[in-house]
Amino acid sequence: LNIGGNFNLTGGTFGVQADPIYVGNGTVNLAGNFTMSGASTLTESGISIANFNFSKTGTQTFTKTAGTISNTVNFTVNNGSTLDMGTNVLDGSNGTFTLSSGAGIVTAHTQGLSTSAGTGSVRVTGTKSYNSAANYTYNGSAAQVTGNGLITANNLTVNNALGLTLTNAVSVTNSLILTNGKLTTTTGNSRPLD
Repeated sequence: LNIGGNFNLTGGTFGVQADPIYVGNGTVNLAGNFTMSGASTLTESGISIANFNFSKTGTQTFTKTAGTISNTVNFTVNNGSTLDMGTNVLDGSNGTFTLSSGAGIVTAHTQGLSTSAGTGSVRVTGTKSYNSAANYTYNGSAAQVTGNGLITANNLTVNNALGLTLTNAVSVTNSLILTNGKLTTTTGNSRPLD
């Protein structure tokens, strides 16, 4: 299913499943914004794996104020897309999350991006992969930490008046962009600038 506009799930159940005769994966490619609210459910159904790809060239937003994501839904931010999550949390799925090479993610969550269970913007229980050739932006309105998911970035942007603290050592391949606020390193998590 290719969606050229926005995805708004406000009630009912949206089940992603492959054709039961031709066993494979069900896939949604979204080129617009994602909004989930109300008594709604996004789920993988049947015997297949559900793939939900954020595929806009440019920035698309993820907003989840209510509703349930369940079963094995794998989320991917494709090359060329930047997913702006704000303070929202992607949770419920036991699938994976992949931030691809050339993709970007924006988070205002105080816990940043984590590979640990139950923390940060992305809380799927499967593997969380944050690519070293992706771009990362922290733009919260409360003090943030990067989270242990950020190890290497293509570009790292800090736009938080109350500051961003590195959780661990971070290597920036291309540009460190300090738009607003303070970037704080602590003992053991700083590296020399090249």
